[in-house]
Amino acid sequence: MTLARTTLQDLPPTQVSVMLAECGRLKNAGVKSISIDQLRETDSSCIAVLTLFYSSGVLDMIPAHLFVKSAEWHGTKHALEVDFYQPVGPLILDGILLECYGFRSSVDSGIYCILLEDKSQTHILSPNLDDIGWYKSEYESKIVGQLVDGFADVHSLFWGVRGVELGNSTPDELLLDEEMIRGESTFTSSEVSLFLDRFGDRLGSKFHNIFREVSEVYPDLIVDRIMDRSNLTLTHRDPHPGTVLVPKLPEKNRAVIVDWANCCRGVGVHDLATHIPLLAPNCPQCNGSGSLAQISRQALLVRCE
Repeated sequence: MTLARTTLQDLPPTQVSVMLAECGRLKNAGVKSISIDQLRETDSSCIAVLTLFYSSGVLDMIPAHLFVKSAEWHGTKHALEVDFYQPVGPLILDGILLECYGFRSSVDSGIYCILLEDKSQTHILSPNLDDIGWYKSEYESKIVGQLVDGFADVHSLFWGVRGVELGNSTPDELLLDEEMIRGESTFTSSEVSLFLDRFGDRLGSKFHNIFREVSEVYPDLIVDRIMDRSNLTLTHRDPHPGTVLVPKLPEKNRAVIVDWANCCRGVGVHDLATHIPLLAPNCPQCNGSGSLAQISRQALLVRCE
């Protein structure tokens, strides 16, 4: 059992009350008890659905359910995530961002927790990446569009964004040739192999297998998403049970990113500090100096106009 999971399971109601109160969400009352279910964990983080039972005097803005995320604190990583959620969390754009209801970090325990808007009714916490056939078991074929819309890694790898930074390769090396897909409805096995080979060991075997199966079963879907390039705000390269919420109905909801802390790592999210500004080159506020949250907010606004 990971430290993050232990922290969630031992989370006291009093601490939840303090987190809510510090964000101005709760006053003259407290959380008397909580329950946690639908927990998903990775090697360093957990996300679960938190059901709260209050004593009295609860503000209307406090729901009965929240997401709670617990993750290990690596240097300034927790600060990056908190800096984003605190001022920008209430800015809900296209359902991509989750509203923040509180946060708490502990140097002693090496763990930080964040309370987020509950999306369990509209989203799956994450596909089961241990099963390369997850899209067959968790989705109906008629709504398989969420296979790509929800799998945020695909957005980053296949959207044709020139500013994407993956490893040491140049952007042009990371993209399928447009001539390869223009007017085509399928990828050949050799074309898929050629594309995946460009990433080498930077992508695990799970991803290779998933994309191969997807390209065989739903080739027209992959081509449509590449040619459309309409969802550039989703550029997450670290899909696992603690980072991405997949929409159950893609025609109504987009995928949601719940991990903004990886911008400090060589592999992960570049949205906040580097990637989103590159997606909005005509936004002077995005290219100037400013806090992580300010840069992200301006870039997201431009992308979602």
